[in-house]
Amino acid sequence: AVAVLGSSAPDAAVALRLAMRARRDRSDLVAVVDSDDAGRAWGNRLAALLIDHGHRLTVIEPPIPGGDLNSWAQRDPSWTAAIEARTRSTDPTRNERAGPRRVDFGIDLW
Repeated sequence: AVAVLGSSAPDAAVALRLAMRARRDRSDLVAVVDSDDAGRAWGNRLAALLIDHGHRLTVIEPPIPGGDLNSWAQRDPSWTAAIEARTRSTDPTRNERAGPRRVDFGIDLW
């Protein structure tokens, strides 16, 4: 797990480092974004950058409107289990060029 601090504008260097780490560790990439327009935009931008490096990003939004990971963790002691369940449900055969898989607990899934 990594945290991207100062994440208002993900860039190619951040995406490259994440892609290299995921490749080295044979890990999936998952981002828990703020559940607002800015958070969604951040997730979409990072997903597009990661596609350029051959990786798909699973984007998860907290079930709290306008919430972030911190507020979710403070309100729900089972937040980690919810993330694990959502990441296990991703389809590994999905075409990476199709874009991010968004998991936001029932609001919309694409």
